[in-house]
Amino acid sequence: MQLGYYHYYFKQQRLKKAPRVCHNISPILNAYIAYEDKDWKKKLESNDGETLLLLRTCERDVYMLVATRREDIIKAISTQTMSCTDIKDRLKKDETAAFAAYFKVEEKAIALASTLRGPRTTALSQFINKILTQLNVPSWKFHLQN
Repeated sequence: MQLGYYHYYFKQQRLKKAPRVCHNISPILNAYIAYEDKDWKKKLESNDGETLLLLRTCERDVYMLVATRREDIIKAISTQTMSCTDIKDRLKKDETAAFAAYFKVEEKAIALASTLRGPRTTALSQFINKILTQLNVPSWKFHLQN
């Protein structure tokens, strides 16, 4: 896993010298998780067309951002028979392979740990900005900074 720490803020677009607004994003994330419209949630995609889903973990203010990887070739390997099969053959019709990133939200900072193929900071920013667009506030953009 790769771990990084980032400052985050919101900035209004199309305004010269717009100030950075620091605001805790936990309420937005919790509202997304509590929202029950699964079809709406499935529409939030990354720029490469993969579905992004936000899930709660058992830790307070720790979230899991999951990105599907429909085109990845993932194999299930049997060490007893020394054979492999496509992992997709084992999935149910409504399931897909996905990779995760975990992040902890503080008032002005995020710690993000991503698996090898899991979403990174760009996907997290895109995800939050797509939520803002869906909420009809596209003039505000979410930013992460090292």
